[in-house]
Amino acid sequence: MAKLAEQAAMFGAGSWLVLGTQSLVAAIAGVGGNASGSCTPSRPITVVYVHGTADTTVGFSGAEGTFTTWARRDGCTGTPVETYNQGSTICRTYQTCSAGVEVAFCAVTGMGHCWPEDTRCGPQQGAGVTDFKMNPMMWSYFNRHPMP
Repeated sequence: MAKLAEQAAMFGAGSWLVLGTQSLVAAIAGVGGNASGSCTPSRPITVVYVHGTADTTVGFSGAEGTFTTWARRDGCTGTPVETYNQGSTICRTYQTCSAGVEVAFCAVTGMGHCWPEDTRCGPQQGAGVTDFKMNPMMWSYFNRHPMP
C-alpha cells in the first residue's frame, strides 16, 4: 500500500489510481504530472493539481490542459475562480462541478519537478519553493470531499 500511495503522489499515477480504486478514492492530489490518456472515472472525483513553472521533467506547457481535462471529466461549468494567491503560488478552482466536487490548479512560479516545501529536488530537477505548503491545502480538499 505504501508503494501505491507513493506512486499516487505523481499525477499521472494518480489518474491511473482513480480508475483502479474508485470505490476507495474520493479525491486525488498531484504534483508535476499530466492527465494524458483516456481516464474516465465512473463518478466525479475532486482533484487538486500543482505544477511548477520551471518543471523541465514534465513541462509546464501541458499544465493548463490537464486542469481543463479534469474539469471536463468532472462536469465542471463556469469559469475557475482564484482561490489562493500568496508568494510564488496562484490557484484557480472550478467550484461548480458534478456531485459537488472541485477541480483546483495551482501554478508555482519558479518551482521545478519537486514537491512544494522541498528544496531538495535532486539533480536537474529545478528549484524548490518553501513559501507554498501543499500538504495542508491537499488535506483541506480531502476533508471537504469525503466519499459520497
